[in-house]
Amino acid sequence: MQENNFSNGNIAYSAQSAYPEIIVSEINLTYAHILSQNLFAQKGEMTAVNQYIYQSWHIFEENCGISLSDFFQNLAKVEMRHMNFLGQMICCLGLNPCCYAMIGAHPKPWNGTYLSYGINLKELVQLNLASEKLTIQNYRKAITQIDDRKINAVLERICLDEEIHVELFEQLLTRI
Repeated sequence: MQENNFSNGNIAYSAQSAYPEIIVSEINLTYAHILSQNLFAQKGEMTAVNQYIYQSWHIFEENCGISLSDFFQNLAKVEMRHMNFLGQMICCLGLNPCCYAMIGAHPKPWNGTYLSYGINLKELVQLNLASEKLTIQNYRKAITQIDDRKINAVLERICLDEEIHVELFEQLLTRI
């Protein structure tokens, strides 16, 4: 993992290694539904993108030598890349990636109530840190459920980015 340095503004939001090619071994609706959870569930990528964009609108201050608005925008860009990869894999697996996740046997549409609308910086950073850690756990769980090395390679690579986000939020917490 590369070293992030808030003091000089040298921040990497994504791992340096290339993302694997988006390809699946075969159509598999079960795997597609698993990936849909990572995309559209309450703590999925759709929520992360919207959460960070929302935060970038409210948090304009400078902290640690960086614009926090830019910080959240850059995180959202990485999460959008993850969203795109998941959506592509879901399509390749044979499912239309509609904006819902399964809660038991019932589909639940993604919606804006999944966001935290607070604007206290420390609380937001703590929330984001917990969400990123949960996201990693959810990807690791998906990897154990999916027996497709091509899909799992993409999920492992996404986890590298999420681990960087955990590191960034941990560092930011020590500075606010």
